[in-house]
Order: sequence, then C-alpha cells, then structure tokens
Amino acid sequence: MDSRISGKDFNQTKWTADLRKNASDTVEEVAGRIGEMYLHNGNYLQSKYSYSPYQYLPFPSTSTNTASDAGGVKSADVSKRFRDTSIQYSDNDTVAIAGDDLSNVPASVIIQLEKANRTIAAQNVEIERLRSFQDQNVETKLLRKQVAELEKEMRASRERFLEQEELLAEMSREMDSLLRDKMHMQASLHEIERKYKKAKMASKELARILENDMCSTSMLNGFESENEDDGGMRRSDDSLLKRSRQLSRQKEEEDLKDKCERAIEKAEQRRKNEQTAKAEKDSREMMERILIENENLVVEIERERRTAMSLQEDLEKNRRIILDRDETIVDLKEKLSKAETKAQQCETDLSRTCTDLALERARCDALTLELHELDTLFSQTHSTVQAYAIQNEQLEEKCRSANQTIISLNAKLEAQGIDLVATKKTLRAIRDSTK
Repeated sequence: MDSRISGKDFNQTKWTADLRKNASDTVEEVAGRIGEMYLHNGNYLQSKYSYSPYQYLPFPSTSTNTASDAGGVKSADVSKRFRDTSIQYSDNDTVAIAGDDLSNVPASVIIQLEKANRTIAAQNVEIERLRSFQDQNVETKLLRKQVAELEKEMRASRERFLEQEELLAEMSREMDSLLRDKMHMQASLHEIERKYKKAKMASKELARILENDMCSTSMLNGFESENEDDGGMRRSDDSLLKRSRQLSRQKEEEDLKDKCERAIEKAEQRRKNEQTAKAEKDSREMMERILIENENLVVEIERERRTAMSLQEDLEKNRRIILDRDETIVDLKEKLSKAETKAQQCETDLSRTCTDLALERARCDALTLELHELDTLFSQTHSTVQAYAIQNEQLEEKCRSANQTIISLNAKLEAQGIDLVATKKTLRAIRDSTK
C-alpha cells in the first residue's frame, strides 16, 4: 500500500512545479520523470528517456533487488515482488487506491502507468511460465534417464530370461533322455519277463521229465536187486564211485565258473550304479543352481516392478508435461507385465518339471528295484535249472549204467542158461549111463 502513488508520500507542490516547468514535454518524458520520482532512493534509477519494463514499478527499488536490462531479473526477491505486483494488478489494474490524491496528475500519465503495469504483469507471468517450463524440462530429463535405466534393466532381465529358457530347454532334453531310458528299461523288463516265463515252462517240463525218469529208474533198480549177485554189485559200486567223483569235480568247476560270473556281474552293476549316482548328483546340482538363479531373478523382477510403480506415480504427476512419453511408458509397462507373467509361468513350469522329475525318479527307482528282484529271481531260476540239468545228466548216466548192467546180466543169464542146459544134458547122460 505504501509503495503506491500517494499524496502522503510525495510533495504535491514539487509535483505541480515539475509538471508546470516541463509542460511542453511529451507524455513519455513525463512518465519517465514520474518513474524517477517513484525510484527516488537512487538504487535503481533509469535513464531519463530510456524505457525498461521495471521503470514504472510502484515500489521502491533496492541494490539487492535490481539487475541490468541485458541480464534480466536474477534475484529471488525481485521475482517475488514481481509475482506480488502481478497479483495486485491482475485484481485491480489501477495505479491509485482509495485515499490517494491524484487530482493534479494528468490522466494520460495514469493511463501510461496502467499500461506499463499491465505489461510488467504479463512479463512476470511469462517469466514464471518459462521458469516452470525449465523446471519441467529438468524433470523430463530425469525421467528420461530413469526410463533409460529401466530399459537397461529390462534388457538385462530379458537376457537372464533367455538364459533361463535355455536351461529349461536343456532340462527338457534331459527329461527326454530319461524317458527314452525308461522306455528301454521297460522293453528290457518285458523281454526279461518273457524269458522268465519261457524258463519257467522249461523248468516245469524238465521236472515232469525228471519225475518220469525217476519212476523208470526205481522200477529198474527193483529189478536189479532181485537178479544181481555180489561180484556184479561190487563192480557196479566201483563204477558208480568213479562217476560220482567225476560228477563232483564237474560240479565244483561249474560252481567256480558261476562264482566268477557272479563277481563280474556284481562289478558291472556297481559301475552302472556309480555312473547313475554321478548323473543324479550332476542333475541335482544343476537344479539347485537353476533354483538359486530363479530366486535372484524373482527378486530383481520384484525390484523392477517396484521401480516401475514409482516411475508410474511420477509419470502420473507429470502427465501433462510429457504426453509424448506416455505411449512409450505404457509399452514398457506392458512389456514388464509380460515379463512378470512369463517369469511366473517359467516358475510354475519349473516347479511342475521338478515334480515330474521327482515322480520319474521315483518310478525309475521302483523299476530298478523290480529289475533287481527279477534279476535275483532269474539267477535263482537259472541256478535251479542248472541244478536240474545236472541231476538230469546224472540220472541219464545212471540209466546208461543200469542199461549196461542189465545187458551184462542178460548175457550172464544166457551163458548160465547155456551152462545149465549143458549140465542138464550131462546129468541126463549120467543118469542114462547109470541106469
């Protein structure tokens, strides 16, 4: 209020004297002199006939709140005064207020001062607009930097995602190889079952044949016990002892051979078990490494999501300023959401593959156990079949020896019969001779 044109602040006599003295001057010259009177403290006096946007300010100037015409206003206090002045004159575009004595001031001077105040207010508004635009440009640059950093992080996350896809493809290939091994094991299992059934049928047939042979040998032994004498028994016992010794030696050799084969099979099985354990250990380490990398990726994606949310809030605040960047930011958000969904899908797929792998491992373990059981059963049946074969060979040899003894006994009987007939004839001849 005190900075306005007032009769209390200025000497009316001096005003009128100066105006009468320079009555022939133009309106601009009068306005310039009035401006000098407004800035009578001398800190920011303008030239008498020069124009400046700060020449007709209605407040006194100080040395700290002024600047040259070329440089413009650089002080915060001056800008504050400009804002206050623009607000005042936007509400009331007049120089005088109630109580001022402006009866001796020409109307043209008042009009010129009002125009000057309006131009000053417009220039202040323009300065504020430019300053806000500069601040907005700074914020835009910061946002661009943040968007560039986000793009870099997105590229890094995309590269990590591609690496994870490669690892998943590798795991799928390993799963395919495991499935192929499983199919081969199932085929070998079916083949072993078929062979086992054949061996079982053969063992049944062999048992039936052995039963028939035992029945026939029992009958032959009964017949031999009735007809053989002491000398024949002694010779047959010697031959049987020799054969039994030979059979025992053959049996020992076969047992040694079986032991060697079993040791070789055990060594091969141990080597296979070591290879499978090593492969399982490598796959387990790979799975643990993949899980750790996935957890790190989830943490990084969560961090990127939070940064994206903060950037979204900043972009919402500065929505009117960076309209040209809205579409790119929306695209980045969509890409980020797609990356998050892909990462979640990868996590779900990875968990499913882990569960499937665990199930397949359990099935493979069960199949290996069944295979071991079948191997043991097969080895047992093989040993029983070999034992039956050995018994069959022994029985065949016994049958051959029995047939040979029967033939020899028949020959002996025939010889004895011939001798008996001869003795009968001699007895008849003796009887006839005695008669």
